[in-house]
Amino acid sequence: MNILKATPVFGKLCDLWDDYRFIVMEGGSRSSKTYSLLQKIILECIKTPKPLRVAIVRSTLAKLKTSLFPDFESILRDDFKIWDRHSLNKSDWTYELNGSVITFVGLDNEAGLEKAHGMKTDICFFNECPEISFEIVWHIMTRNPGKIVFDLNPNIGEEHWVYSRILTLPDSISFTSTFEDNPYLEESIKKLIRSTEPTPENIARGTVDEAYWKVYGLGIRAQVEGLVFPDFEIASNMPETIEKECFGMDFGFSVDPTTLIRVVLCDGCLYYDELIYETGLTNIVNPHNKEQNAIEKRLIELKIPRAIPIYADSAEPKSITDLCNAKFNVIPVVKGAGSIHDGIMTMKRYKIYVTARSTHLIEEFKNYKWHIERSGKPTNKPVDKWNHCIDGARYATIMGLDIDIYHEHKFMSAPRPKEEDVLGW
Repeated sequence: MNILKATPVFGKLCDLWDDYRFIVMEGGSRSSKTYSLLQKIILECIKTPKPLRVAIVRSTLAKLKTSLFPDFESILRDDFKIWDRHSLNKSDWTYELNGSVITFVGLDNEAGLEKAHGMKTDICFFNECPEISFEIVWHIMTRNPGKIVFDLNPNIGEEHWVYSRILTLPDSISFTSTFEDNPYLEESIKKLIRSTEPTPENIARGTVDEAYWKVYGLGIRAQVEGLVFPDFEIASNMPETIEKECFGMDFGFSVDPTTLIRVVLCDGCLYYDELIYETGLTNIVNPHNKEQNAIEKRLIELKIPRAIPIYADSAEPKSITDLCNAKFNVIPVVKGAGSIHDGIMTMKRYKIYVTARSTHLIEEFKNYKWHIERSGKPTNKPVDKWNHCIDGARYATIMGLDIDIYHEHKFMSAPRPKEEDVLGW
């Protein structure tokens, strides 16, 4: 007989399982909430006489494959000793277990959305649910009469749909866990998390991050204090009606990523869609090394219209020239004293939507904050972190969508695309 290696979080989940339809698992970093829920789902599939239909849903399939699925496989192999690679269908990303079918669903493409909308399940698990728009969640919920479970780090405001729409339902409950609830977590990781606690010792070391400690250490519901963009919403897709459209790019290579953000203005609202977030990209394709990934290659793969403006960091004139020579309409942003603040203020004039698949941009919006002086006095300068996507979004917004600056701007001298290259999106 196997003894399941489980944390107190698993025990709490089991205690609540039969009494509530909607369960929200809040918690700090490494609290075992996702791992415990996967254990429970697998156990339900093993012990339930009738086959179950299970959906595990996240904003992107890639994140399911790289972060959640390895735990799923490990639990089957190491905890239950029943992993069978032949039970995994990688075409549909389904796993058959004791007659039950567990489907992994990413919402970042049409196939995933269609699959999610058409499924009827006995158990539906929304992994890292703040990444998903409520519109999609609600549609899936109305088609699924069974158990629905959510997990999240509580770095969101009380007005978020998890709290205002799910936990107001009569058959719902939430519980919180922290890294201290995980007895199997390596002591080195616990020490790292504890280093952010505002103790005298940590203050002296300079490792304190009070906001991080509250959310990821203690699992307390809280937004990061001093956020530059405290209010934004998740959209399932970009709008069909487009008033204005352009792109913003921030360059990176070895440590920092190169990013590309599509920006659309519609009905007085700004919509942002993350298209590139990748390190190691050269500027243009090397004909002698076609395996080398390049920005030019990515733009072609994304079918970016050659004539549409792509506003990029003017500190990289060589990169901009390379891409212009590749027939893309890359334009250097106008910089100067106060330009970062002005760009942020331009963005904040609009209601902001971010597509659910823009996971890095969402993470940046949740963490991009104003600099606070040692005296505690706030400034109008943002901390230069969590801004690789935001910088690209800012470039495009102030240069491509702000009318006064847009009309004053002169395109740089470069090979210009032909009119027939303007294909629309």
